Amino acid sequence: MISLQADGSAMYSLQSLWTQARERLPVTTIILNNSRYNILIGEYKDVGAIPGRTAMNMLDLGDPALSWVHLAQGMGVEAARATSMDECADLMATSFESTQPFLIELMV
Repeated sequence: MISLQADGSAMYSLQSLWTQARERLPVTTIILNNSRYNILIGEYKDVGAIPGRTAMNMLDLGDPALSWVHLAQGMGVEAARATSMDECADLMATSFESTQPFLIELMV
């Protein structure tokens, strides 16, 4: 099973990693990390608003930077970071060989 999640929305469901580890679920979670709540930035645009500096700072997940690898490992899930699609594909292949949960933090 593959779970595809963006970093901003994953902040709302971080506890799912612990559940995967506890239940020993063979799930490969791929976190698309762009270091921001990008969907909320889109919501501003959809209503014609232009977010100012304060709003943009509130939507920034880069200060302090999140390490999904460390967050996953802290909850008992093996994890690695990919900075290219080739690295992601290699990590996916590795994860599919396991019966345990695995997280890939894909930097975008």
